[in-house]
Amino acid sequence: MNRQELIPTSPLEHHDAPSPALIDARTDQQAVQAFLDQQTTSGSARFAPTTRSNYEKEFRRLLWYTASLNKSFSQLNLEDARGFVAMLNHPPLSMVGLSKRPYGAPDWKPFVVKKNWAEGDPVLSPASIHLSITTIKGLFNWLQSVGYVSLNPFVMMKTSHQERRLDDFKRKSRALLIQDIRHIFQTLAQDEQRHQGNEQGTRKVQREKWLFHAYLYSGLRLSELIRNNTSSLQSMTIANKALWKMNVIGKGGKPAELPVPKPFMEALYQYRVSLGKPPAPSPLVPEPFFFSLSGKKPLTSRASLHDIFKGMMERVALTLETQGKLTDAARIRASSVHWLRHSFVTIGVELTNDVAAMSELARHSDIKTTMGYNHQQLSRLADTVESISRHIEDSV
Repeated sequence: MNRQELIPTSPLEHHDAPSPALIDARTDQQAVQAFLDQQTTSGSARFAPTTRSNYEKEFRRLLWYTASLNKSFSQLNLEDARGFVAMLNHPPLSMVGLSKRPYGAPDWKPFVVKKNWAEGDPVLSPASIHLSITTIKGLFNWLQSVGYVSLNPFVMMKTSHQERRLDDFKRKSRALLIQDIRHIFQTLAQDEQRHQGNEQGTRKVQREKWLFHAYLYSGLRLSELIRNNTSSLQSMTIANKALWKMNVIGKGGKPAELPVPKPFMEALYQYRVSLGKPPAPSPLVPEPFFFSLSGKKPLTSRASLHDIFKGMMERVALTLETQGKLTDAARIRASSVHWLRHSFVTIGVELTNDVAAMSELARHSDIKTTMGYNHQQLSRLADTVESISRHIEDSV
């Protein structure tokens, strides 16, 4: 089944909406667009670019699914909603691709998998499915409120408490250890020495070093730095203490002032020098934080930074494998840029035991999220099991 068979050439018109509706939409696609185009009372977009992009991905899957049923949103029932969840868990091969393609391209697919994926393997994690349904519930709640649909068929779709707890456990274990960070620093230092006198090689290493330091020392989300620019940095003095802060628009469009430490700024200085720029950025001349190796083209896509990070981690993992450190190599190879955010919070909580401060720095909406990074109880339990083992060994 191809895309042309799933999506009608003429979108289904929406004839069953309660009248009058508060939006001027004749098709589900137009209704989705109206949801995405919402504005605040000041006229700014309601959704941040990254949030909007994620929503579009989920809604395209929904539109594909409803077109395959030859139904409009207003005709969906509870069984259809269950079928959509089943599709998210096990999408048909006709909906799966091995590489990303631009939406609208003939070979675009709603789901993208790795090359070693086999039919029957999961495509989305439980967390991704939960997020997808939560997003679509929000869409239908809004469509219901504006009179476009009368019912929300997804309102009964629930993620079990056990599934949410399991996902939280997995997510918070995705952090680099201090020994991993040490391995990465060593590899970067060796690469710096090896590329001395090589302009392009130096730029490559300094970009990797800046990327790693930027996220490790700030706890920023991937999109929060790449959609920002150097004008967000500000030098200031408070109580005779000189510091740098960054103004960030975070998740849900929430603004925040975040202090950044010296290693963050030093890595930025060194990267800018490698590009032939002044070390400290001018507050009057906004510049991107990342560039191509030529230093001319801005890098502003998540995919670009992800590829840079994964290439760096692959080099570290290969070095560790030659040293026989297979477990460390596997963990580093599995890591992503977002792991650095978890590392920042985990190390901060363990070092300071100040959950409130770390919750503010991480900008968690619920302090319970931050409390999950506290491993002090695990340390106490470890002391207990060590005492038990010593007692057993001393007694036999």
